[in-house]
Amino acid sequence: MVVRVMFYDSSREYDYLTDMRLAVGDYVVVPTGKRMGIARVNRVGRSSSRAVKWVIQKIDIAGYEERMRKKDEHEDA
Repeated sequence: MVVRVMFYDSSREYDYLTDMRLAVGDYVVVPTGKRMGIARVNRVGRSSSRAVKWVIQKIDIAGYEERMRKKDEHEDA
């Protein structure tokens, strides 16, 4: 499977290979040259001749938001 992603500071899209279940709107960590970057999934497809690098990890935004909500509740108590 291939995902097409976009970085927040760019209007270009990039294709990455993946074996994870990803959906449009998910945030992922991907290799970008010598570093890693965070990008948003814009499309999910079966193949792309442009995809040569692999998605490293999906970012758990919902889990983060839940932890922050619990932290706020704890501080308010």
